[in-house]
Amino acid sequence: ISINGSLSLLHRYCQKLPSDRYTVLAPVFYTHRVDGGFYYLDGEQYKELFLVKISLPINCPIKEDIQGPALPSAKLAKKAAALEVLEKLHKEGELDDHLKPIPQKDIDSDEEDDEKMREKKKNKAGTTRRIMYYRRGRIR
Repeated sequence: ISINGSLSLLHRYCQKLPSDRYTVLAPVFYTHRVDGGFYYLDGEQYKELFLVKISLPINCPIKEDIQGPALPSAKLAKKAAALEVLEKLHKEGELDDHLKPIPQKDIDSDEEDDEKMREKKKNKAGTTRRIMYYRRGRIR
């Protein structure tokens, strides 16, 4: 995987998490600028660097914020932090070897499905005749 595809893979993983309709399934990115002095990175001099922390959704097994390396551009720092998150998710067993999300069962939806099936199987009280909502006879 390259650093360029890390953001899309992170968003794909977050969308596959089990949730209800009120849960936000997007990572939150916090970008911090590191000022004050000159910084040397790979033999080049920079006036400022950027740090990005990523906070994952509440139903993700990784609860702490993950910080990426300090880099000279905010976009690059965001992608590098996303790559760090993907590595941690892979170590946790949330992503397979191709960095695809491993399917999880949604506990709430299974219970709801079972409940709906039980309601369908219940015998309805009363008659099985159809109720006619119109008058019989000829219309003049």
